[in-house]
Amino acid sequence: TMSHAFDAQHAFPRDQFLEKLGVFVDEDGATHADRALHLLGQRAYHTALPPSWTESVDETSQRVFFYCEATGESTWTHPLHQLFVEVIDFARGLAQLTNQGAILQVFDKHLQDAKDACERRTAGWSGPFFDDAGGYFFYDENSDQRSYHNPLDVLQFELWVRHALLAAYLVDLGALRS
Repeated sequence: TMSHAFDAQHAFPRDQFLEKLGVFVDEDGATHADRALHLLGQRAYHTALPPSWTESVDETSQRVFFYCEATGESTWTHPLHQLFVEVIDFARGLAQLTNQGAILQVFDKHLQDAKDACERRTAGWSGPFFDDAGGYFFYDENSDQRSYHNPLDVLQFELWVRHALLAAYLVDLGALRS
């Protein structure tokens, strides 16, 4: 559930995760913004996986991989990696601003743009519809595809994660600056 989104335990090494996101900092000489980004990276690391995703270790290579039950997709890359990169890049820009009003205005616009992008990604989806077996599915008229998983679930989760990470970042940055 979303209330436990930052309590996740993962098999992949935290330091490697933070380095890949570019937020692994040496405490000596780190700025307030660097420390806040490091905390943001730690929260990203502890974020739960999106709905239908699991994490496993490949027996042969001993590498962590991710599997999506809904689509059958498997990948070596964390399913939220791109979202984390976007959030961290955006946070770096926020750290350059000093006017609280400007920060909140840019923050709100970023979240609205992310919401609008999600709405575009779900244009054409409808449902649920019931099938002959008593189950339900969703239908995308643009691709003529069915899904037995609600496409909104992952997008809502991603929006929530984006908002939660950035809101916590702003609190951390403000606390470190004062």
